[in-house]
Amino acid sequence: MAAGGVSLATQLAVLSSVINSAILSVLLTGIYTTVYFAAIYLYLTRQSKASRSATVLGAVTMLYTINIVTTAVQWRALQAFLELDGEPTEVFFAAAIAGFGWQDIVGNVMNLMLSPIADALLIWHCYKLWDSALRVVVPSLVLLLAQVALYLAVLIADRAPTNPAFTRGDPTNRLFAAALAATALNTALTALLIARRTPRNHTARHRTVRTIKHALEALAQSAGVLAPCAALYAAAVALPLSGANARVLVCMAAYTGVVFVFLAGMAPTLMVVRAACASPTAGPAKSRSHLSDLEFRAQSLGVSALSGHSSIQVQLRTADAGDRASLDDVNEKAPKSAERMAM
Repeated sequence: MAAGGVSLATQLAVLSSVINSAILSVLLTGIYTTVYFAAIYLYLTRQSKASRSATVLGAVTMLYTINIVTTAVQWRALQAFLELDGEPTEVFFAAAIAGFGWQDIVGNVMNLMLSPIADALLIWHCYKLWDSALRVVVPSLVLLLAQVALYLAVLIADRAPTNPAFTRGDPTNRLFAAALAATALNTALTALLIARRTPRNHTARHRTVRTIKHALEALAQSAGVLAPCAALYAAAVALPLSGANARVLVCMAAYTGVVFVFLAGMAPTLMVVRAACASPTAGPAKSRSHLSDLEFRAQSLGVSALSGHSSIQVQLRTADAGDRASLDDVNEKAPKSAERMAM
């Protein structure tokens, strides 16, 4: 037993979670990179210039940049962690719990930007879906301001824990947990509003487009998945560590932190993909082609064939003309037959 009465098995499990979470972060960043560039391509090619938003593109790009920076910092921290090779296990364990000062500073700055930007994009999307009804998003805006204030307070009052006996119940961790709780509540509320409104405002003409659109909507609205992840992350940070719960809390904080950063950037990015795929780029062209076909047929018939009523009139007029022509033929033939009979 060492490091505050923590067993060797718990220490090894914590060290393993630190390494595995760093590897998981790299893998998720690879997935995020693919989705990000696909979203940008679809947004630029499917959306018209008038409907594009530089603010949306900038925000999505900033979220991707934050993810890259966070992954790079975590990978560099892992390298610094492995540089302790040769030290006792207790030293590794203390470094895993306390972290590095520069890592905490950069991480707090990234958290200050990540959650507010992601939630701001979701709130903006919700605001547009609800026909620019400000009263609908007022609670979300209040929670967004609370998030910014709490993350800023964490950045100012941050002090990295250095006691390997796990006195993590300090005010900084409580502030961070409160910020994560506000993020979870805000994300859940906004995702519910989007999910309630989206099926009413958007319809697809073709079955394939509808299927893809609904799948992307489900993924985009999986911002609701971010809410429980943020709640678990908040619980792992807020609860004080002890020898009994160190293994569970540290592992949960390591993995939920990585997934939280990934989902916070992916949800708005998938929202951009959904908006691009829902844009009817081929609709106007198809309508024009149908209209030109009708005009061509009308010219070939020499009459207006744009409605069923006019076509019926054309048929009736043609029938009347045919009947009159047949009657004239009969009248012309009748005198001739009478003359023959007289002869």
